[in-house]
Amino acid sequence: MTDQELCQKLYEGDKKAFDGIYRKYWERLFLYVYKISGDRYQSEDIVQEVFVKLWRRRQVRKINQLENYLFKSAKYGVSNLIRDRRIRLPLEDYMANLVEEVNADLLIEEKETDRIIRESIDSLPSRCQEVFIMSRDDFQSNKEIAQQLNLSVRTVETQIHKALKFIKKNLAQIYFW
Repeated sequence: MTDQELCQKLYEGDKKAFDGIYRKYWERLFLYVYKISGDRYQSEDIVQEVFVKLWRRRQVRKINQLENYLFKSAKYGVSNLIRDRRIRLPLEDYMANLVEEVNADLLIEEKETDRIIRESIDSLPSRCQEVFIMSRDDFQSNKEIAQQLNLSVRTVETQIHKALKFIKKNLAQIYFW
């Protein structure tokens, strides 16, 4: 069948005509697109999309020059891919750099916070410091701390409260509560 006959049959909704067009042009279109894009999977997608559009628009537009129509459609598909790559790549680069910057900022902030907390704990009165370390670093309950240090549970709670208040005050240097 000639291209004109295939197009007429396609216009009438003949699936065999569509299959014939697909077999006749798929490889040539793929090689054309692949030569430009350099990406096998993207090329397959573009060529597939050309044929999907051909089938969907078969009754909307009567095609006189089938080969020209298919290659122009493929060319538009490639140009859209290239346009999208230009838009996406700078954004992807920006996002990658942003993530690195945010991670670096968070690491610096975390180190600074840790430094202030450690200095605050070191500046606490000895008994308050001891109670706080037993509570937070050794994960002991207030009751366990009270028994070990011969203090009331209420005194332990008060010491922990004083320590936290002092640490928060020092953290206000970098954070606004």
